[in-house]
Amino acid sequence: MINVLYFLGHNFNMASTDYWKSKFDEWYAPRKSDFADSEAIWSDQSKRFREYWNNEISNPKSKISDTTIEEMIRILDTNARGNRKANAVAKLYLRQTMQEDLLKNINSDPKKVRLLNKFFTSVNESDKISAIDELYSYEKGKGGARLTSPNGVFLNAMAYAYDPSTHVNIVSLDAEKSAIETLGIPTTAINFESDSYGKRIVLSNKILLDFFRGIGVTEHTTVIASFIWFVLNNDATEPRVETAFPTTFVLEKLLEDFLVFNWDRIEKFRENDYEILTEDGEIKGRQYPAGSGKIDILAKEKGTGNFVVIELKRNQTSDTVAGQILRYMNWVKINLAKGKEVKGIVIAGDIDDGLKLALSDRKDIQLMRYEVNFKLNDEPIK
Repeated sequence: MINVLYFLGHNFNMASTDYWKSKFDEWYAPRKSDFADSEAIWSDQSKRFREYWNNEISNPKSKISDTTIEEMIRILDTNARGNRKANAVAKLYLRQTMQEDLLKNINSDPKKVRLLNKFFTSVNESDKISAIDELYSYEKGKGGARLTSPNGVFLNAMAYAYDPSTHVNIVSLDAEKSAIETLGIPTTAINFESDSYGKRIVLSNKILLDFFRGIGVTEHTTVIASFIWFVLNNDATEPRVETAFPTTFVLEKLLEDFLVFNWDRIEKFRENDYEILTEDGEIKGRQYPAGSGKIDILAKEKGTGNFVVIELKRNQTSDTVAGQILRYMNWVKINLAKGKEVKGIVIAGDIDDGLKLALSDRKDIQLMRYEVNFKLNDEPIK
């Protein structure tokens, strides 16, 4: 994460109160009106979520309805069916059918209900940790989707929806770890390599929230999460060039989301039997850590197990993109492939001669150009 800190002009080894407070204030000032209703929105969303939880999910006499499941998922997942301009916890990158199964499984399992109630309502950290550790052990011996998945995405999202005042809606353990490291928060309270699952879930959230409250940031937790994502996503180590077509840049910022959430509908991916790398139901192959960078999408061929490195050409030079995909393919060969083949795909709105020339001798790399078809149709009023 040193590259992000270099971009922000900060010393990685120190979590400077003055520095990060000034950076937050600078970022927040032009965006303040965007978050004006955050408190009211999340007061309402949390109230609704708790009602669903108390009246149906944790009620042994009630069977959760499909309507309630859909409503709860719309609170949890920005990309849930029916969410257009959603005030949801986060993008969970979990298939909706998996989220439905997770909620139904809670409703039908009194032990899960008991442990989750303890996690949601306890004021004591050790009680929260023990509840999640017990849940982790309990789920470990069972098949199917798990709340205690590697990154705890669904579990963290529910915790935020239940009480947004004591959680930051950074719902992935990997993202929380990156945030703690990037902000340079000095802590010996947590070890992401050796601590228990429950301790990582509970303390990673607490460390982030305590840090921001400690430097004087009093804004809603949604604001804090948005700032964290701003810090994590502003990486200036790769040269960028101005584009003459700003609309193309906007489309390409959305391209990764589109590919991930429409994966099974994309003909080229279906033809080749590609699937995004997953672990315990969570998508792991998006922004996959690979040495000093992140692979946009890492996939595999279902039949062969061969790896597919997919890079999206945004507003970068052709040389940058060519260098990236070659570097990432080599990283996968060395660290993951174990004798399997590694292929590459570059996807762009425009494939120029420079990119073709840079990769002309690589039979294991495919160039793909995407097209956007936009159409307006008359709609009768009556």
